[in-house]
Amino acid sequence: MAGPKEKKPRRKAAGPAAPARALPDPRGDAPLEELSRDALSVLLYVGLLPKEARGIVKALGVSIPGFRTEGLNDVELCDAIADEIRARPATRSHVVDALRAAFRGMPLPDVPLDVPGADDLLAVGSSDHGLTFALWRVLADPDPAVRARALPVLERLAKDYYGPSPEGARERPRKDDPATRIAELEAEVERQRALADQRADEVRRAKDDGAARLESARKKGEEQ
Repeated sequence: MAGPKEKKPRRKAAGPAAPARALPDPRGDAPLEELSRDALSVLLYVGLLPKEARGIVKALGVSIPGFRTEGLNDVELCDAIADEIRARPATRSHVVDALRAAFRGMPLPDVPLDVPGADDLLAVGSSDHGLTFALWRVLADPDPAVRARALPVLERLAKDYYGPSPEGARERPRKDDPATRIAELEAEVERQRALADQRADEVRRAKDDGAARLESARKKGEEQ
């Protein structure tokens, strides 16, 4: 007599699918006014050329009592723009437009980011331009938790670039002259090429010495 059929366990109903993550504004708009003054200023400092920052100051009609805008250094220009954006958030469009013109658009506008993805993106930005690219995308994300991942990076940059002098005053960082930087890179390439040639010579000599020793050992074996 056949026993009762074993009942197959029912499959658990799949839970509700996770909601799709929202995408940023494809034009790259970002709530920059949320940032602290130093965080926003250093973002502008690494992301804009001096002439771009000066052009934005002029377009916004920013003035600082007791100072001529023509005499402001790079940091002071970025501070002035940061103050203006924090006071009038709509003026951030001037910065977004400059970034879009410089980088030909925001990176990954059609790829949703989560917190680990934001960390990964920020980690790959090694150069100033690469990091600006990554920061822009993270700061433009609709998710506040994703945007928050940029804050420690900006704080570190502000400390690196804007660290106070021993007297407590902000020093003026010097941006590298492009021609000087290119010359330094070319010199480094030549140095690395010379080292590679030297190592290749050493390897060839080692192989020749090894072959000579093997040949000597072989002849001695034949003579015995």
